[in-house]
Amino acid sequence: MKSSLDDYLDHRDYQGALALLDFSNKKDKELWKAYCFFHNGDFEGARKVYEYFIHSSSTTRGIKKESLQCQQDVCLYLACCDFHLKRYDDARKSIAEYTGASPLKSRLVLLLEKKGLTIDSHNIEQPSRVGGGSDDESVHSEMFKAAMLYADCNFQEAAEIYKNILRLHPEFPVLHVFVAMCYFKMNYLDVALETLAVYERSTAGSDSVFIRNLKASISFRLHGYMLQQEYLKELNSINNFLPYSDILHHNTVIFNNGDKSLEILPILLDIVPEARLNLATYHLIHYNVKEAYNLVKNLEPRSAHEYVVKGAVAASLGQMIGDNEVLSEALTLFAFIGDSPTEKDTIPGRQCMASCLFLKKQYSDALVYLSSVESYLTDDDEFNWNYGMSLAAVEDYGKAEEVLLRIKNKSYIGDVNYNLWLAHCFLKNDKGLSAWQLLSNIKNSDRNSFLKVIADKSFQAGNYTTSLKAFRALYEMNQDSTNALGLKSSCIGVFYSALTRISTTKRLPTEEQKDLKEAMDILQKYDLDKSGSIVAVMKDWTSI
Repeated sequence: MKSSLDDYLDHRDYQGALALLDFSNKKDKELWKAYCFFHNGDFEGARKVYEYFIHSSSTTRGIKKESLQCQQDVCLYLACCDFHLKRYDDARKSIAEYTGASPLKSRLVLLLEKKGLTIDSHNIEQPSRVGGGSDDESVHSEMFKAAMLYADCNFQEAAEIYKNILRLHPEFPVLHVFVAMCYFKMNYLDVALETLAVYERSTAGSDSVFIRNLKASISFRLHGYMLQQEYLKELNSINNFLPYSDILHHNTVIFNNGDKSLEILPILLDIVPEARLNLATYHLIHYNVKEAYNLVKNLEPRSAHEYVVKGAVAASLGQMIGDNEVLSEALTLFAFIGDSPTEKDTIPGRQCMASCLFLKKQYSDALVYLSSVESYLTDDDEFNWNYGMSLAAVEDYGKAEEVLLRIKNKSYIGDVNYNLWLAHCFLKNDKGLSAWQLLSNIKNSDRNSFLKVIADKSFQAGNYTTSLKAFRALYEMNQDSTNALGLKSSCIGVFYSALTRISTTKRLPTEEQKDLKEAMDILQKYDLDKSGSIVAVMKDWTSI
Protein backbone atom coordinates (compact mmCIF):
# COMPACT_ATOMS: atom_id res chain seq x y z
CA MET A 1 0.00 0.00 0.00
CA LYS A 2 1.34 3.43 -0.89
CA SER A 3 2.43 5.47 2.13
CA SER A 4 1.23 9.04 2.62
CA LEU A 5 3.14 11.91 4.17
CA ASP A 6 1.10 11.49 7.36
CA ASP A 7 2.20 7.84 7.56
CA TYR A 8 5.86 8.82 7.44
CA LEU A 9 5.38 11.59 9.99
CA ASP A 10 3.41 9.35 12.37
CA HIS A 11 6.32 6.90 12.33
CA ARG A 12 8.87 9.73 12.67
CA ASP A 13 10.47 8.62 9.41
CA TYR A 14 11.57 12.08 8.31
CA GLN A 15 14.04 10.83 5.72
CA GLY A 16 11.22 8.89 4.07
CA ALA A 17 8.98 11.94 4.24
CA LEU A 18 11.67 14.09 2.60
CA ALA A 19 12.07 11.56 -0.20
CA LEU A 20 8.30 11.58 -0.77
CA LEU A 21 8.17 15.40 -0.78
CA ASP A 22 10.88 15.54 -3.46
CA PHE A 23 8.37 13.96 -5.86
CA SER A 24 5.28 15.65 -4.46
CA ASN A 25 3.16 18.51 -5.74
CA LYS A 26 1.87 19.15 -2.24
CA LYS A 27 0.99 22.74 -1.45
CA ASP A 28 3.76 24.44 0.54
CA LYS A 29 5.90 21.31 0.27
CA GLU A 30 9.04 23.34 1.02
CA LEU A 31 7.65 24.28 4.42
CA TRP A 32 6.87 20.62 5.01
CA LYS A 33 10.45 19.81 4.06
CA ALA A 34 11.63 22.38 6.59
CA TYR A 35 9.45 20.66 9.20
CA CYS A 36 11.11 17.32 8.37
CA PHE A 37 14.60 18.84 8.39
CA PHE A 38 13.95 20.32 11.83
CA HIS A 39 12.60 17.13 13.40
CA ASN A 40 15.41 15.10 11.86
CA GLY A 41 17.94 17.35 13.56
CA ASP A 42 19.03 19.20 10.43
CA PHE A 43 18.40 22.65 11.87
CA GLU A 44 20.58 24.36 9.30
CA GLY A 45 18.58 22.82 6.45
CA ALA A 46 15.30 23.93 8.02
CA ARG A 47 16.70 27.39 8.67
CA LYS A 48 17.59 27.91 5.02
CA VAL A 49 14.04 27.10 3.93
CA TYR A 50 12.46 29.37 6.53
CA GLU A 51 14.87 32.21 5.79
CA TYR A 52 14.17 31.95 2.07
CA PHE A 53 10.43 32.01 2.72
CA ILE A 54 10.69 35.18 4.83
CA HIS A 55 12.86 37.10 2.39
CA SER A 56 11.20 35.93 -0.78
CA SER A 57 9.03 38.62 -2.39
CA SER A 58 7.21 36.28 -4.72
CA THR A 59 6.07 32.71 -5.07
CA THR A 60 9.04 30.49 -5.95
CA ARG A 61 9.77 26.79 -5.80
CA GLY A 62 6.26 26.09 -4.58
CA ILE A 63 6.45 28.46 -1.61
CA LYS A 64 3.51 30.76 -1.50
CA LYS A 65 3.25 33.61 1.02
CA GLU A 66 -0.44 33.29 1.77
CA SER A 67 -0.70 35.59 4.73
CA LEU A 68 1.16 37.84 7.08
CA GLN A 69 0.28 35.43 9.91
CA CYS A 70 2.01 32.58 8.09
CA GLN A 71 5.04 34.76 7.57
CA GLN A 72 5.06 35.66 11.26
CA ASP A 73 4.75 32.01 12.29
CA VAL A 74 7.77 31.20 10.15
CA CYS A 75 9.72 33.86 12.08
CA LEU A 76 9.16 31.80 15.22
CA TYR A 77 10.15 28.59 13.42
CA LEU A 78 13.32 30.32 12.27
CA ALA A 79 13.97 31.39 15.86
CA CYS A 80 13.62 27.74 16.95
CA CYS A 81 16.27 26.74 14.41
CA ASP A 82 18.60 29.52 15.55
CA PHE A 83 18.13 28.47 19.17
CA HIS A 84 19.17 24.89 18.41
CA LEU A 85 22.11 26.20 16.40
CA LYS A 86 23.08 28.36 19.41
CA ARG A 87 22.62 31.56 17.37
CA TYR A 88 20.79 33.15 20.25
CA ASP A 89 21.07 36.74 19.08
CA ASP A 90 19.63 35.77 15.67
CA ALA A 91 16.81 33.97 17.47
CA ARG A 92 16.04 37.12 19.45
CA LYS A 93 15.86 39.17 16.22
CA SER A 94 13.48 36.66 14.63
CA ILE A 95 11.21 36.76 17.69
CA ALA A 96 11.12 40.55 17.45
CA GLU A 97 9.55 40.19 13.98
CA TYR A 98 6.58 38.40 15.54
CA THR A 99 4.29 41.18 16.70
CA GLY A 100 1.50 39.15 18.28
CA ALA A 101 1.21 36.95 21.34
CA SER A 102 1.89 33.24 21.13
CA PRO A 103 2.63 30.43 23.62
CA LEU A 104 5.53 29.33 21.40
CA LYS A 105 6.92 32.86 21.48
CA SER A 106 6.58 32.89 25.27
CA ARG A 107 8.52 29.66 25.59
CA LEU A 108 11.25 30.87 23.25
CA VAL A 109 11.61 34.11 25.19
CA LEU A 110 12.00 32.24 28.48
CA LEU A 111 14.58 29.92 26.95
CA LEU A 112 16.60 32.84 25.62
CA GLU A 113 16.42 34.61 28.97
CA LYS A 114 17.88 31.42 30.44
CA LYS A 115 20.82 32.00 28.10
CA GLY A 116 21.31 35.49 29.50
CA LEU A 117 19.59 37.50 26.75
CA THR A 118 17.21 40.35 27.54
CA ILE A 119 13.95 40.12 25.60
CA ASP A 120 11.13 42.63 25.34
CA SER A 121 8.34 41.01 27.38
CA HIS A 122 5.58 42.77 25.39
CA ASN A 123 2.91 40.34 24.18
CA ILE A 124 4.30 37.45 26.24
CA GLU A 125 1.66 34.99 27.39
CA GLN A 126 2.03 33.20 30.70
CA PRO A 127 1.99 29.41 30.24
CA SER A 128 -1.24 27.83 31.40
CA ARG A 129 -1.61 24.68 33.48
CA VAL A 130 -3.10 21.41 32.31
CA GLY A 131 -6.81 21.89 32.28
CA GLY A 132 -6.74 25.56 31.26
CA GLY A 133 -6.88 26.90 27.70
CA SER A 134 -6.81 24.53 24.72
CA ASP A 135 -5.86 20.99 25.69
CA ASP A 136 -2.92 20.76 23.28
CA GLU A 137 -1.48 24.09 24.35
CA SER A 138 -1.92 23.28 28.04
CA VAL A 139 0.08 20.10 27.57
CA HIS A 140 2.76 22.03 25.69
CA SER A 141 2.92 24.57 28.50
CA GLU A 142 3.22 21.91 31.19
CA MET A 143 5.86 20.10 29.15
CA PHE A 144 7.78 23.34 28.91
CA LYS A 145 7.58 23.90 32.67
CA ALA A 146 8.90 20.40 33.27
CA ALA A 147 11.72 21.01 30.79
CA MET A 148 12.66 24.25 32.56
CA LEU A 149 12.66 22.45 35.93
CA TYR A 150 14.81 19.71 34.42
CA ALA A 151 17.24 22.34 33.10
CA ASP A 152 17.43 23.79 36.63
CA CYS A 153 18.19 20.28 37.99
CA ASN A 154 14.83 20.09 39.78
CA PHE A 155 14.41 16.53 38.54
CA GLN A 156 11.88 15.42 41.15
CA GLU A 157 9.45 18.26 40.33
CA ALA A 158 9.93 17.71 36.61
CA ALA A 159 9.15 14.00 37.00
CA GLU A 160 5.95 14.81 38.92
CA ILE A 161 4.73 17.07 36.11
CA TYR A 162 5.48 14.43 33.47
CA LYS A 163 3.67 11.78 35.53
CA ASN A 164 0.68 14.10 35.99
CA ILE A 165 0.42 14.68 32.25
CA LEU A 166 0.73 10.94 31.70
CA ARG A 167 -2.16 10.25 34.06
CA LEU A 168 -4.35 12.69 32.13
CA HIS A 169 -3.04 11.64 28.72
CA PRO A 170 -2.08 7.93 28.68
CA GLU A 171 -1.99 8.23 24.90
CA PHE A 172 1.45 9.88 25.31
CA PRO A 173 3.56 6.86 26.38
CA VAL A 174 6.77 8.66 25.41
CA LEU A 175 6.42 10.61 28.68
CA HIS A 176 7.70 7.46 30.39
CA VAL A 177 11.03 8.23 28.73
CA PHE A 178 11.11 11.74 30.20
CA VAL A 179 10.31 10.32 33.64
CA ALA A 180 13.11 7.79 33.18
CA MET A 181 15.50 10.63 32.33
CA CYS A 182 14.61 12.33 35.60
CA TYR A 183 15.19 9.13 37.57
CA PHE A 184 18.50 8.67 35.77
CA LYS A 185 19.60 12.15 36.80
CA MET A 186 18.55 11.44 40.39
CA ASN A 187 20.64 8.24 40.26
CA TYR A 188 17.62 5.96 40.74
CA LEU A 189 19.01 3.72 38.04
CA ASP A 190 16.93 0.58 38.56
CA VAL A 191 13.74 2.66 38.60
CA ALA A 192 14.86 4.42 35.41
CA LEU A 193 15.31 1.08 33.64
CA GLU A 194 11.92 -0.15 34.86
CA THR A 195 10.25 3.04 33.60
CA LEU A 196 11.88 2.64 30.19
CA ALA A 197 10.65 -0.96 30.07
CA VAL A 198 7.07 0.30 30.50
CA TYR A 199 7.52 2.49 27.43
CA GLU A 200 9.09 -0.31 25.40
CA ARG A 201 6.24 -2.68 26.20
CA SER A 202 3.70 -0.16 24.91
CA THR A 203 5.57 0.88 21.75
CA ALA A 204 8.37 -0.09 19.41
CA GLY A 205 10.64 1.92 21.70
CA SER A 206 13.60 -0.42 21.39
CA ASP A 207 14.27 0.93 17.89
CA SER A 208 14.61 4.49 19.14
CA VAL A 209 18.14 5.90 19.02
CA PHE A 210 17.44 8.01 22.10
CA ILE A 211 16.13 5.02 24.06
CA ARG A 212 19.09 2.83 23.09
CA ASN A 213 21.55 5.51 24.16
CA LEU A 214 19.71 6.14 27.44
CA LYS A 215 19.56 2.42 28.26
CA ALA A 216 23.26 2.04 27.53
CA SER A 217 24.03 5.05 29.76
CA ILE A 218 21.95 3.73 32.67
CA SER A 219 23.42 0.24 32.36
CA PHE A 220 26.93 1.64 32.12
CA ARG A 221 26.44 3.59 35.34
CA LEU A 222 25.05 0.46 37.01
CA HIS A 223 27.72 -1.96 35.85
CA GLY A 224 30.70 0.29 35.11
CA TYR A 225 33.32 -1.14 32.78
CA MET A 226 32.23 -4.77 33.23
CA LEU A 227 30.17 -4.66 30.02
CA GLN A 228 32.22 -1.93 28.33
CA GLN A 229 32.51 -3.55 24.90
CA GLU A 230 28.78 -4.25 24.78
CA TYR A 231 27.97 -0.57 25.39
CA LEU A 232 30.50 0.56 22.78
CA LYS A 233 29.04 -1.82 20.22
CA GLU A 234 25.56 -0.43 20.92
CA LEU A 235 26.71 3.18 20.48
CA ASN A 236 28.79 2.47 17.39
CA SER A 237 25.69 1.03 15.71
CA ILE A 238 23.84 4.36 16.08
CA ASN A 239 26.67 6.90 16.22
CA ASN A 240 25.91 8.57 12.89
CA PHE A 241 22.34 9.49 13.78
CA LEU A 242 22.30 13.23 13.25
CA PRO A 243 20.12 14.65 16.07
CA TYR A 244 22.07 12.85 18.79
CA SER A 245 25.54 12.73 17.23
CA ASP A 246 27.10 15.07 19.81
CA ILE A 247 25.71 13.10 22.74
CA LEU A 248 26.70 9.80 21.17
CA HIS A 249 30.24 10.98 20.50
CA HIS A 250 30.44 12.15 24.12
CA ASN A 251 29.16 8.85 25.49
CA THR A 252 31.50 6.83 23.28
CA VAL A 253 34.42 8.63 24.94
CA ILE A 254 33.06 7.86 28.42
CA PHE A 255 32.25 4.21 27.65
CA ASN A 256 35.77 3.80 26.23
CA ASN A 257 37.43 4.70 29.53
CA GLY A 258 38.10 8.30 28.49
CA ASP A 259 39.90 7.46 25.25
CA LYS A 260 40.10 10.53 22.96
CA SER A 261 38.83 12.79 25.77
CA LEU A 262 41.23 15.59 24.82
CA GLU A 263 40.23 15.30 21.17
CA ILE A 264 36.44 15.22 21.50
CA LEU A 265 35.29 16.66 24.82
CA PRO A 266 36.70 20.22 24.35
CA ILE A 267 34.57 20.58 21.20
CA LEU A 268 31.45 19.64 23.17
CA LEU A 269 31.94 21.91 26.21
CA ASP A 270 29.13 24.31 25.22
CA ILE A 271 26.98 21.62 23.60
CA VAL A 272 26.78 18.66 26.01
CA PRO A 273 26.58 19.89 29.65
CA GLU A 274 28.29 16.77 31.02
CA ALA A 275 31.32 17.28 28.74
CA ARG A 276 32.81 19.95 31.00
CA LEU A 277 32.48 17.76 34.09
CA ASN A 278 33.86 14.69 32.36
CA LEU A 279 36.80 16.59 30.89
CA ALA A 280 37.58 17.99 34.34
CA THR A 281 37.37 14.45 35.73
CA TYR A 282 39.72 13.21 33.00
CA HIS A 283 42.27 15.90 33.88
CA LEU A 284 41.87 15.09 37.58
CA ILE A 285 42.54 11.38 37.03
CA HIS A 286 45.63 12.22 34.98
CA TYR A 287 46.91 14.71 37.59
CA ASN A 288 46.35 17.80 35.47
CA VAL A 289 44.67 19.32 38.50
CA LYS A 290 45.08 22.96 37.50
CA GLU A 291 43.51 22.30 34.09
CA ALA A 292 40.62 20.55 35.84
CA TYR A 293 40.14 23.49 38.20
CA ASN A 294 40.18 26.01 35.35
CA LEU A 295 37.28 24.12 33.76
CA VAL A 296 35.04 24.25 36.85
CA LYS A 297 36.17 27.30 38.83
CA ASN A 298 33.45 29.51 37.29
CA LEU A 299 30.83 26.75 37.31
CA GLU A 300 27.84 27.54 39.51
CA PRO A 301 26.83 24.00 40.53
CA ARG A 302 23.15 23.13 40.47
CA SER A 303 23.06 19.34 40.52
CA ALA A 304 24.59 17.01 43.08
CA HIS A 305 26.99 15.70 40.43
CA GLU A 306 28.25 19.20 39.69
CA TYR A 307 28.83 19.84 43.40
CA VAL A 308 30.71 16.54 43.70
CA VAL A 309 32.99 17.12 40.70
CA LYS A 310 33.78 20.72 41.62
CA GLY A 311 34.38 19.67 45.23
CA ALA A 312 36.72 16.85 44.21
CA VAL A 313 38.72 19.15 41.94
CA ALA A 314 38.97 21.85 44.61
CA ALA A 315 40.04 19.29 47.21
CA SER A 316 42.77 17.95 44.94
CA LEU A 317 44.10 21.40 44.06
CA GLY A 318 43.94 22.63 47.65
CA GLN A 319 45.92 19.62 48.87
CA MET A 320 48.42 19.85 46.01
CA ILE A 321 49.32 23.53 46.46
CA GLY A 322 48.51 23.79 50.17
CA ASP A 323 45.82 26.42 49.64
CA ASN A 324 43.46 26.51 52.63
CA GLU A 325 41.02 28.80 50.80
CA VAL A 326 40.55 26.25 48.00
CA LEU A 327 40.26 23.45 50.56
CA SER A 328 37.60 25.48 52.37
CA GLU A 329 35.73 25.76 49.06
CA ALA A 330 35.84 21.97 48.72
CA LEU A 331 34.55 21.51 52.27
CA THR A 332 31.65 23.88 51.57
CA LEU A 333 30.70 22.04 48.37
CA PHE A 334 30.84 18.60 49.99
CA ALA A 335 28.97 19.75 53.11
CA PHE A 336 26.20 21.34 51.00
CA ILE A 337 25.33 17.97 49.44
CA GLY A 338 26.08 15.98 52.59
CA ASP A 339 23.64 18.10 54.61
CA SER A 340 21.04 18.58 51.87
CA PRO A 341 17.62 17.21 52.92
CA THR A 342 17.13 15.68 49.48
CA GLU A 343 20.65 14.27 49.12
CA LYS A 344 22.02 13.41 52.57
CA ASP A 345 20.58 9.88 52.58
CA THR A 346 21.53 9.15 48.97
CA ILE A 347 24.75 7.39 48.00
CA PRO A 348 26.35 10.60 46.60
CA GLY A 349 25.19 12.52 49.69
CA ARG A 350 26.88 10.11 52.08
CA GLN A 351 30.04 10.08 49.97
CA CYS A 352 30.13 13.88 50.09
CA MET A 353 29.83 13.94 53.86
CA ALA A 354 32.57 11.30 54.08
CA SER A 355 34.81 13.45 51.86
CA CYS A 356 34.13 16.48 54.05
CA LEU A 357 35.09 14.54 57.18
CA PHE A 358 38.13 13.02 55.46
CA LEU A 359 39.46 16.49 54.61
CA LYS A 360 38.97 17.42 58.26
CA LYS A 361 41.04 14.32 59.15
CA GLN A 362 38.06 12.85 61.02
CA TYR A 363 38.68 9.41 59.50
CA SER A 364 36.63 7.32 61.92
CA ASP A 365 33.58 9.51 61.29
CA ALA A 366 34.19 9.36 57.53
CA LEU A 367 34.20 5.54 57.72
CA VAL A 368 30.72 5.54 59.24
CA TYR A 369 29.38 7.07 56.02
CA LEU A 370 31.61 5.09 53.65
CA SER A 371 30.83 1.71 55.22
CA SER A 372 27.08 2.47 54.96
CA VAL A 373 27.26 2.52 51.14
CA GLU A 374 30.01 -0.08 50.60
CA SER A 375 27.65 -2.82 49.41
CA TYR A 376 26.46 -0.58 46.56
CA LEU A 377 29.91 0.50 45.40
CA THR A 378 32.23 -2.50 45.61
CA ASP A 379 33.10 -2.11 41.91
CA ASP A 380 33.50 1.68 42.03
CA ASP A 381 37.23 2.48 41.85
CA GLU A 382 36.91 6.03 43.14
CA PHE A 383 34.94 4.84 46.17
CA ASN A 384 37.42 2.03 46.88
CA TRP A 385 40.31 4.50 46.71
CA ASN A 386 38.75 6.86 49.28
CA TYR A 387 37.51 4.00 51.45
CA GLY A 388 40.90 2.24 51.38
CA MET A 389 42.79 5.39 52.39
CA SER A 390 40.37 6.03 55.26
CA LEU A 391 40.76 2.47 56.54
CA ALA A 392 44.55 2.73 56.37
CA ALA A 393 44.40 6.06 58.20
CA VAL A 394 42.72 4.33 61.19
CA GLU A 395 45.24 1.45 60.90
CA ASP A 396 42.74 -1.17 59.71
CA TYR A 397 45.33 -2.42 57.25
CA GLY A 398 43.74 -5.81 56.54
CA LYS A 399 40.46 -4.30 55.34
CA ALA A 400 42.33 -1.43 53.63
CA GLU A 401 44.38 -3.91 51.59
CA GLU A 402 41.24 -5.81 50.58
CA VAL A 403 39.48 -2.61 49.46
CA LEU A 404 42.45 -1.15 47.56
CA LEU A 405 42.94 -4.43 45.67
CA ARG A 406 39.39 -4.08 44.28
CA ILE A 407 40.57 -1.20 42.12
CA LYS A 408 40.90 -2.22 38.45
CA ASN A 409 41.31 1.07 36.60
CA LYS A 410 44.77 1.27 35.03
CA SER A 411 45.10 4.97 35.81
CA TYR A 412 44.96 4.11 39.53
CA ILE A 413 47.15 1.00 39.27
CA GLY A 414 49.90 3.01 37.57
CA ASP A 415 49.68 5.85 40.09
CA VAL A 416 52.53 6.16 42.58
CA ASN A 417 50.23 7.32 45.42
CA TYR A 418 47.95 4.32 45.04
CA ASN A 419 50.94 1.97 45.07
CA LEU A 420 52.43 3.68 48.13
CA TRP A 421 49.19 3.24 50.11
CA LEU A 422 48.88 -0.38 49.00
CA ALA A 423 52.57 -1.06 49.76
CA HIS A 424 52.09 0.45 53.22
CA CYS A 425 49.21 -1.97 53.83
CA PHE A 426 51.20 -4.92 52.52
CA LEU A 427 54.09 -4.09 54.84
CA LYS A 428 51.81 -3.70 57.85
CA ASN A 429 50.24 -7.06 56.96
CA ASP A 430 53.71 -8.70 56.76
CA LYS A 431 53.61 -9.08 52.97
CA GLY A 432 56.94 -7.51 52.09
CA LEU A 433 57.36 -9.40 48.82
CA SER A 434 53.96 -8.12 47.60
CA ALA A 435 55.02 -4.57 48.45
CA TRP A 436 58.30 -5.01 46.55
CA GLN A 437 56.52 -6.41 43.48
CA LEU A 438 54.52 -3.17 43.16
CA LEU A 439 57.72 -1.57 41.81
CA SER A 440 56.80 -2.99 38.39
CA ASN A 441 53.77 -0.62 38.33
CA ILE A 442 55.89 2.50 38.87
CA LYS A 443 57.11 4.62 35.99
CA ASN A 444 60.80 5.51 35.89
CA SER A 445 60.32 9.12 37.00
CA ASP A 446 58.69 7.96 40.26
CA ARG A 447 60.88 4.90 41.02
CA ASN A 448 63.37 6.73 43.22
CA SER A 449 60.72 8.28 45.51
CA PHE A 450 58.80 4.99 45.64
CA LEU A 451 61.94 3.03 46.59
CA LYS A 452 62.79 5.50 49.36
CA VAL A 453 59.38 5.09 50.95
CA ILE A 454 59.45 1.29 50.60
CA ALA A 455 62.96 1.14 52.04
CA ASP A 456 62.15 3.30 55.06
CA LYS A 457 58.72 1.83 55.84
CA SER A 458 59.82 -1.78 55.44
CA PHE A 459 62.82 -1.20 57.71
CA GLN A 460 60.57 0.45 60.32
CA ALA A 461 58.17 -2.51 60.05
CA GLY A 462 61.04 -4.95 60.64
CA ASN A 463 60.72 -6.38 57.14
CA TYR A 464 64.46 -6.31 56.50
CA THR A 465 64.39 -8.53 53.42
CA THR A 466 62.25 -5.97 51.58
CA SER A 467 64.24 -3.00 52.90
CA LEU A 468 67.42 -4.76 51.70
CA LYS A 469 66.02 -5.01 48.16
CA ALA A 470 64.91 -1.38 48.18
CA PHE A 471 68.13 0.06 49.65
CA ARG A 472 70.20 -2.02 47.26
CA ALA A 473 68.30 -0.56 44.28
CA LEU A 474 68.76 2.95 45.72
CA TYR A 475 72.46 2.40 46.40
CA GLU A 476 73.04 1.21 42.84
CA MET A 477 71.47 4.47 41.62
CA ASN A 478 73.24 6.73 44.11
CA GLN A 479 76.07 5.52 46.38
CA ASP A 480 75.69 8.26 48.98
CA SER A 481 76.19 7.80 52.71
CA THR A 482 72.45 7.64 53.47
CA ASN A 483 71.83 4.77 51.07
CA ALA A 484 75.03 3.04 52.21
CA LEU A 485 73.91 3.19 55.84
CA GLY A 486 70.43 1.98 54.95
CA LEU A 487 71.81 -0.94 52.95
CA LYS A 488 74.28 -1.93 55.70
CA SER A 489 71.58 -1.65 58.38
CA SER A 490 69.22 -3.81 56.31
CA CYS A 491 71.88 -6.48 55.98
CA ILE A 492 72.30 -6.49 59.76
CA GLY A 493 68.51 -6.56 60.10
CA VAL A 494 68.35 -9.71 57.96
CA PHE A 495 70.93 -11.27 60.30
CA TYR A 496 68.88 -10.21 63.34
CA SER A 497 65.77 -11.85 61.85
CA ALA A 498 67.77 -15.03 61.22
CA LEU A 499 68.99 -15.10 64.81
CA THR A 500 65.44 -14.65 66.08
CA ARG A 501 64.25 -17.55 63.94
CA ILE A 502 67.13 -19.83 65.05
CA SER A 503 66.46 -19.08 68.70
CA THR A 504 62.88 -20.34 68.41
CA THR A 505 63.05 -23.07 65.75
CA LYS A 506 66.70 -24.15 66.04
CA ARG A 507 67.01 -24.10 62.26
CA LEU A 508 66.84 -21.56 59.43
CA PRO A 509 64.42 -22.17 56.49
CA THR A 510 65.98 -22.40 53.02
CA GLU A 511 64.50 -19.09 51.87
CA GLU A 512 65.89 -17.22 54.84
CA GLN A 513 69.27 -18.88 54.33
CA LYS A 514 69.25 -17.38 50.82
CA ASP A 515 68.35 -13.93 52.21
CA LEU A 516 71.21 -14.13 54.73
CA LYS A 517 73.66 -15.26 52.07
CA GLU A 518 72.56 -12.31 49.89
CA ALA A 519 73.11 -9.92 52.81
CA MET A 520 76.66 -11.20 53.35
CA ASP A 521 77.42 -10.99 49.62
CA ILE A 522 76.19 -7.37 49.52
CA LEU A 523 78.34 -6.37 52.50
CA GLN A 524 81.39 -7.77 50.75
CA LYS A 525 80.53 -6.64 47.21
CA TYR A 526 79.99 -2.99 48.15
CA ASP A 527 82.75 -2.99 50.78
CA LEU A 528 80.30 -2.04 53.52
CA ASP A 529 82.05 -4.32 56.02
CA LYS A 530 85.60 -3.05 55.70
CA SER A 531 87.04 -5.12 58.57
CA GLY A 532 85.03 -8.21 57.66
CA SER A 533 83.92 -8.56 61.26
CA ILE A 534 80.16 -8.38 60.53
CA VAL A 535 80.27 -11.15 57.93
CA ALA A 536 82.44 -13.25 60.22
CA VAL A 537 79.89 -12.98 63.04
CA MET A 538 77.06 -13.85 60.66
CA LYS A 539 78.85 -17.01 59.51
CA ASP A 540 79.78 -17.99 63.03
CA TRP A 541 76.24 -17.74 64.38
CA THR A 542 74.40 -19.23 61.41
CA SER A 543 76.90 -21.76 60.07
CA ILE A 544 76.52 -20.44 56.48
